[in-house]
Amino acid sequence: MGEGGVWVISSWDDTVTRIDPASSQVVATIELELPFAVCESCPGPRDFLPYDVAVGEGAVWVDTARGVVARIDPATNDVVEMIRVPGDSTGELAVGGGSVWVTENVLGLYRIDPATNEISAKIAVDDEGRRLAVDHVAAGGDAVFAQGAWARRTTSLGHEVFVLADLGAAIARIDPATNQSTGRFLVGDQPRLMAFDSSTLWLWEWGGTSLERLDPDTGSVTATIEAPAGGYFIGVADGGAWVTWPDGGIGRVDLLTG
Repeated sequence: MGEGGVWVISSWDDTVTRIDPASSQVVATIELELPFAVCESCPGPRDFLPYDVAVGEGAVWVDTARGVVARIDPATNDVVEMIRVPGDSTGELAVGGGSVWVTENVLGLYRIDPATNEISAKIAVDDEGRRLAVDHVAAGGDAVFAQGAWARRTTSLGHEVFVLADLGAAIARIDPATNQSTGRFLVGDQPRLMAFDSSTLWLWEWGGTSLERLDPDTGSVTATIEAPAGGYFIGVADGGAWVTWPDGGIGRVDLLTG
């Protein structure tokens, strides 16, 4: 939500839908298409297949695991740039600290400069023979939070590879001024849904019934709030957590009273 609307992606028809939050009406539907073909004979070689959307820095950003990040101008609802990134491993993205942050699993976190539409940094989080396979990202409070499962470093056919090996999950706190990790903390056996609001980091376990509020500096849990089971945590804003339900509905969990 932001930049003049609520933005919803659809992987089924390669679109981004813009909804007016005041009227709940659709005001624009933007079609996405890859600027290149991913194969010669496969079906849908130019299908975009959007994966995630984020808003900020005067634009709407949509990524795909097919090798690009699309930049949409909310003033015109036009796609104005297609930025090349690695394909196959692309996950969530976020906007904060003057940049766009794209998760690339064991490749780490890619930073895009919205002033140039170019990749300005590639950040890997390594620790004693293992690397964080980053799939979730949130930005706020002068930091970027990269979450993923630990992958073990090994070699195969003379090449360095990383293999997920039940080493647990963690969140790394990245300083945008240096592109370095300034701290990390464990979050359990598997990554969890994550969002940042004001000065608080929120986590929701997949299929769980509670939200945990974390201190973003230490990772300590400062509160636990009950939440309905079965929801998918999509973000926090204005004192509430927004979730989608299996039937397609959207609900709100009050973070002030639980």
